Amino acid sequence: MRGTIVIQQTEHETGHHVAKHAAKKDDAKPKHGRTSKKAVRPAKSHRFAKSMAAACVGIAAYGLVYAAGVSYFSTHFVPGTMVNGSNVSWCTEAELASQLEANAMKYEKTVKAGDLQLTLNADDIGLTTNSDTSAQEARERIDAWSWPLQLFNPQRITVEEGTSFDEERLTQSVTSAVDAFNENATEPHGAKIEFDEETRSYKVRKQKLGTKLNKDAVVKAVRTNVAAQEGETDLGNEVLEQPERKEDAPELVEAVEKANNLLDLDIPLVKDGREEARVSRDQLADWVHVEDDLSVSVDTEAVAAWTRDTLSDRMTTSDDEYDYALDAEATTSSLLRGMENTSEDAVGIEVVATKKEVPQETQQASASGSWDKGQGRYIDVDLGSQYAWFYDANGSVIWESYIVSGNTGVGRSTPTGTYNIYAKETNQELVGMDYDHDGYPDYRSRVNYWMPFSGGYGLHDATWRDSFGGDIYSYDGSHGCVNLPYDAAASLFSLASVGEKVIVHW
Repeated sequence: MRGTIVIQQTEHETGHHVAKHAAKKDDAKPKHGRTSKKAVRPAKSHRFAKSMAAACVGIAAYGLVYAAGVSYFSTHFVPGTMVNGSNVSWCTEAELASQLEANAMKYEKTVKAGDLQLTLNADDIGLTTNSDTSAQEARERIDAWSWPLQLFNPQRITVEEGTSFDEERLTQSVTSAVDAFNENATEPHGAKIEFDEETRSYKVRKQKLGTKLNKDAVVKAVRTNVAAQEGETDLGNEVLEQPERKEDAPELVEAVEKANNLLDLDIPLVKDGREEARVSRDQLADWVHVEDDLSVSVDTEAVAAWTRDTLSDRMTTSDDEYDYALDAEATTSSLLRGMENTSEDAVGIEVVATKKEVPQETQQASASGSWDKGQGRYIDVDLGSQYAWFYDANGSVIWESYIVSGNTGVGRSTPTGTYNIYAKETNQELVGMDYDHDGYPDYRSRVNYWMPFSGGYGLHDATWRDSFGGDIYSYDGSHGCVNLPYDAAASLFSLASVGEKVIVHW
């Protein structure tokens, strides 16, 4: 209990003390306050007046500076201003015009055309500029009233500089450069047709660009680039002189196709159903040509020469009545016609038959009745006329033919005299003597009809010969036998009998 009371007293006393102290302060405050107001009020008024005066002076100064700036920047560019990438700080419109003019006169453009590198300057192209108009346009974009703001946010202005060039002077400059370059330039080569020996066919050889420039193309391209104000430019291969023909030209493709279609032909040449020759690529390559005007031609003279040289000997034959020879002209025409139609049908070989003329001495002998009645039926072999007859018992000619007797040029003449056929045999091989002493028979000849009349001498067919009669015996005669055409030998073989008389004479 004692403790609690003490606390209360203390609190009371304390509060009283505070209140008392506060009252003293309140008593002193009014007096002090009255005295302070009379002393401070004049000082505050003076400072305010001074501030207002300073503000007015500042505003006036700023106004003067601003007005001066408006006046100045109505004819000058604000610092930091850029026109077409150039700093024009403090410049006048006239100074900008001069600057634009000077920049324009520094113009230089590099153009690459093929192997030519051409550099053009303002004088080369007659460059002019309307710099006054451009400077005026730039100046008009400046707002002098906002010059303070532009100091902190400089303007970037782009204007058309109003340049132009003299097309005639540009053309002259470019033309001169191209002409000088072309003096040592190489011409282009157009695509053309050539024969490929490896494939034995025609093909198109690709075109090839040279270094020569097309003057008109270069002038046109440079004029366009200058007008577009482009920088360094490579005009590419489009300004080179172009080849006359390119590899895909329709006329080239058509000519190659036509020529190769002819070379692809495989044409057989036949006689009596038997193939005697064949015309194919290797031979046709010598005949088929592509001319400079791209026409496809066939060398008719070469075809005719080949026909004669290749077929003539094979087609030369004869019988008792006719000599047969190649009709080269008709055969060539048939072959050319087949080629013209691009046909592989067989071409028939044409031959010409010429009726034989009986030697005059033979005609006289027949007309005079040279038959020897006393001999009866016999075979008369006349070596002089190279002709033989078979007379029946009444003197009628039942068989006759040209012959080739023994070769008199080397001393192998057919023996003369009266003989008899002592055998008739077919499919025999005649074997000669070894007169040259080389260990081998001088000849081996297969015959179909063999009718010997004196030792190893006889009448027989000689299919290896193309012609009979005349003077063949004197340089290309037999080894002594009487050679006959195949049909004549077959006919005699059927008429004659073993024991038939044979009279050989000159």
